[in-house]
Amino acid sequence: MQQCEEFRILSLFQTWMWRKSYTLFRRLEKKVNKTVEHLHDFDTKVVRTLDTLDKGINTMVRFVGQMESMASDGSPDITAYNPKQFIKTGAYRSLEGELIHKVGMKPAQRVSGKDFDRYLSAKFHIYKDGSIVMEYRKPGSKHL
Repeated sequence: MQQCEEFRILSLFQTWMWRKSYTLFRRLEKKVNKTVEHLHDFDTKVVRTLDTLDKGINTMVRFVGQMESMASDGSPDITAYNPKQFIKTGAYRSLEGELIHKVGMKPAQRVSGKDFDRYLSAKFHIYKDGSIVMEYRKPGSKHL
């Protein structure tokens, strides 16, 4: 009789331990899943930020390259130097558009365009000062 009671107590204890272990395991599993989810979110944000930085650096390199090429061609004569000559370069226009977008200036008008050439989902933002910024998605890219 005492053995039955001990067996019953042992069985109850084992059941209690199993439930406790299972509950702990489930909590740990949820915590691991939440951590993995946070890591994915972090990774996505970092990749997006690095893509933006990379794009900005490439634009600056292009702009500096165009300035160097103009300087080596003898274009900017120091005596007749006009900083507005650099404004006409494609890299400068691209840089200006990125800065306008990053600063958060609100366009006076937005015009949605169609896909054309190598630009997808093109949108044109027209600002009060007359600046026009084209926003587009490259083929194979998921965001503008």
